[in-house]
Amino acid sequence: MKEKKFKIGDRVTYKSRVGLISRHGVMDSYYHGGENYDGHTGTVMDYDEFLTERGCYQMAVSIPTHPNITYSMLESEFEEYSTGGEIYNGQGIKHKFI
Repeated sequence: MKEKKFKIGDRVTYKSRVGLISRHGVMDSYYHGGENYDGHTGTVMDYDEFLTERGCYQMAVSIPTHPNITYSMLESEFEEYSTGGEIYNGQGIKHKFI
């Protein structure tokens, strides 16, 4: 298994659903579905199981419109997963991931 990319409490930036595939094979969808929060940020609230078929972990992440509600998401559905640790704050401004 791979090492977790994030820690609980980290801020992460949602990728666009465009080009992603759901667990049911639906194109342009997050793995578990849900609204497109492209560029918006959320907070990692909890970590779940490792999905071998996707090569990453599931996480519970807050959603921008309702910070007390979480979505089950994959690590790979966030910009910081593949950007070398830079955070995009939704405004196109990069910040170093701490």
